[in-house]
Amino acid sequence: MPDYLKMMEEIAWETHFDTTCFKIQNKASPRPQILDMGMAPGGFLSIALKHNREAQAFGFSLPVSDGGYEILVKKRPDVVIKELDVTMLAADLGIDDMPEESPDGRPFLSRQFAPGQRFDLVICGCSIVRDHPVLIVREGCRLRASQLALGLQRLSSGGKMVVLFHKLEAWDTLLDLYRFSRFSDKVQLCKPETGTGHDKRSSFYMVATGVRSDKLEALDAIESWKDLWKAATLDIDGKLMKEVRDEEPAVQTVLGGFGDKLKDMIRKVWSTQAKALKEALVINSIKK
Repeated sequence: MPDYLKMMEEIAWETHFDTTCFKIQNKASPRPQILDMGMAPGGFLSIALKHNREAQAFGFSLPVSDGGYEILVKKRPDVVIKELDVTMLAADLGIDDMPEESPDGRPFLSRQFAPGQRFDLVICGCSIVRDHPVLIVREGCRLRASQLALGLQRLSSGGKMVVLFHKLEAWDTLLDLYRFSRFSDKVQLCKPETGTGHDKRSSFYMVATGVRSDKLEALDAIESWKDLWKAATLDIDGKLMKEVRDEEPAVQTVLGGFGDKLKDMIRKVWSTQAKALKEALVINSIKK
């Protein structure tokens, strides 16, 4: 497991080298504030704290007993860690008309954030873990929507967000990149080459800087993610999910206003992945 922490720290360093994502320059309070929505093993938060020595941090991590990773960074008084499932934070999402339990029997959680709590840097790096007790097919959708809604909702205007995405060609990914482009000063994509097999996978990081979390477009995005989370959590027959999807912008609208910018953004991501896959094929052919 320590090797996994080292790998995540190397990925964080590479991402920062490409984007300067972890340096907080415009803090909204005397001490920089960092939120990590899925911190274990702690590699990204560790590097973020190295670049912001005076920062305070607040992190969530799925308990090991539920299939989460072990937290490997040293405990420190300026870092608050809560071990819980971020997909169950209905109260913090502001959704009050929820049953006590989800359809799979897991209880929804009480509020975890303090009133008015804001952050200058938000890291959304959660991913589905193999041992997570998932009975809802759309768990990945719930995880993405809850991270983005809570993260943007708690981000100080002008702050930064670092988000792990998968499958650049997927509609949900394109739609979220389009959304961020509408209320951020700059959106960059980074495909780290560090780590065993990381460059061959579909994953990549989005770094949004100058995120205007108080803009109407940002507020609309938050509400859309909340609706998506609720539909993915409670919708059994598919009717609620269809209503949510019907409210999304048309593909022509997204590509018409974002297509050219998207082509420039994705070029390096796919180039890195294509190179890694080609090298893997060559290596495999030599072994044979």
